[in-house]
Amino acid sequence: MDPLDARILEILRHNARTPFLQIARELGVSEGTIRIRVKKLTEKGVIKKFTIVVARSTTKALIDVKVGVNVSTSTVASRIKNIRGVISVFEISGDYDIVALLELESINELNEVIDEIREIEEISSTRTSLILKEH
Repeated sequence: MDPLDARILEILRHNARTPFLQIARELGVSEGTIRIRVKKLTEKGVIKKFTIVVARSTTKALIDVKVGVNVSTSTVASRIKNIRGVISVFEISGDYDIVALLELESINELNEVIDEIREIEEISSTRTSLILKEH
């Protein structure tokens, strides 16, 4: 990845819907150059997906998960990733093994999902933090 790719990614990170023509003008290259580079970045897996952020009232939380001894953290993380409302899952170092970002419509839905995660047999404990404000 070169500096031009990095600048393209910076623009798309800010707004994934930025037209290629606008990016090209801003960076002083042709639209075709942008199109080809974005295609290559996608094919290489540098760009994994394009997404949107919806302005609505939701409840977000982080749930830290500790798995049992001799349990595959990756297997548990994969199971958590497939649960409704789970946005991202990370394997981490420290007192806990996994942290998941959840986003649901209400506290009641959040509680249901937390209970569902806690029902996974290989999980020994969890700790949940509500997100109060996002910047």
